[in-house]
Amino acid sequence: MSLTNEERETKLCSRCKSIKPLLQFGKASYHHRKDGIRAWCKNCRNEAARIDRIVHPERERQKHLKYRLAHPELLRKKNRDWLNKVKVEILTHYGNDNLGCVRCGFPDIRALSIDHVHGNGASHLRILKRQGSTFYSWLRVNKYPEGYQTLCMNCQWIKRHENKETR
Repeated sequence: MSLTNEERETKLCSRCKSIKPLLQFGKASYHHRKDGIRAWCKNCRNEAARIDRIVHPERERQKHLKYRLAHPELLRKKNRDWLNKVKVEILTHYGNDNLGCVRCGFPDIRALSIDHVHGNGASHLRILKRQGSTFYSWLRVNKYPEGYQTLCMNCQWIKRHENKETR
């Protein structure tokens, strides 16, 4: 008896007993599965993992600690990539949907930063107990509050001098 195309493109999840498309199953990392596809669908695996995290929190902490110790460079790179993505997102938002200084248009991200429009930025950052990347995350979490703009460092220094702003 031969299988139809539809039967070849679906599979029965052995946990929830639902017939689902193959895309809803992950690859099996072990060799004794003839079809090379996991027995549980992704939803069932995610649910089982969520329950496991709740029931065995210490075991999960130990597993994550072991991974962090084994892969420090990979985690640093992922963190750096994520921070760069957030920085581009924030600078673009406060640059009026343009990754550049709102005064002179300078586009080099290495020289761009967030400026408090009304000055007083240093004291505000001290109150928030934030600086650098944690401030960018704060802006994002707080849904891009008003009163900020993207300036290059040169324009920030000029603005500080013109407005007689102090740190």
